[in-house]
Amino acid sequence: MSEIGARHGNVKHLAEVTPAYNVWKTCDAYNAIVQGTWDYLIDATQFLCGTLYNTSHTQNDEVIYKFTHRRGSFTLVLLCNTDTNRAIATISVDGVAQGTIDLYSAVPVKNVLRTLAVTIASDGTHTLSIKAATRNAAANDWYLTIGAWWIRD
Repeated sequence: MSEIGARHGNVKHLAEVTPAYNVWKTCDAYNAIVQGTWDYLIDATQFLCGTLYNTSHTQNDEVIYKFTHRRGSFTLVLLCNTDTNRAIATISVDGVAQGTIDLYSAVPVKNVLRTLAVTIASDGTHTLSIKAATRNAAANDWYLTIGAWWIRD
């Protein structure tokens, strides 16, 4: 077990969970807040001991990340928390909508992995946008929680 696993009980090292990741970003590696107020929630029960979340919890809150990657079709993995007050994350790469990830659940769940197929049009530097544009009909608020994200083959 890795050093992270040793410190946090049964938590596995990221490489053990996602052996084929190409790009990996923690919640605090964002490049810009487009809309809303965002903060870190430090929580030892989280895989990486915390999450980035929108304290403004308002529709269209958005954060962006810059990353370098080759072109092609890949899987985006979002490490997040789900709950009754979570929005649906609208995901875009370089301004092109890729799809949505619903963070709603009937009970709180930490360390959830959600995936989405994404297409990267060219080699080079790219922008990933995560936006609270919509929400599940059963959700009662607009929170997004981001522990980390990565792209895998």
